[in-house]
Amino acid sequence: WYGTESLVASPICFDLPEISQNINSSLSGVTVNSVGFWNDSFPPTFSTIGSSNYFYDASGNKVILNSMPTNVNTVMTAPIIIEYSTAANPISAYPVILQAGLLLFTHLYNNRSNTVDSNIKEIPFGVAALLRNYKPLVM
Repeated sequence: WYGTESLVASPICFDLPEISQNINSSLSGVTVNSVGFWNDSFPPTFSTIGSSNYFYDASGNKVILNSMPTNVNTVMTAPIIIEYSTAANPISAYPVILQAGLLLFTHLYNNRSNTVDSNIKEIPFGVAALLRNYKPLVM
């Protein structure tokens, strides 16, 4: 964000973190709730950008602003904030998926790895057995 003064009035894009894929295409993707920025006044105040000034590009999983606001705070580390939501993957509703996640987190917390010190050999995760039915069959 430092030195962004040269980007004023030019389009700028923000990559979003990876999102889980959804089998149902009507539920996939991202809904951008709001885009805002901290301005350069002292102390900085938060301003919301109108929804007509940005759009979501699904092909690149990014938000594109039509133009960079002229009074974005150049001293803050992250002055532009994008709030978005994703549709939950329907597979996550199954209790066995939740149980497998909790089992894996507990195992990693307690053991910190999946090996034994005495004779380096891998301990099979119980998670693999729980999730075997949900793995897609590939031929």
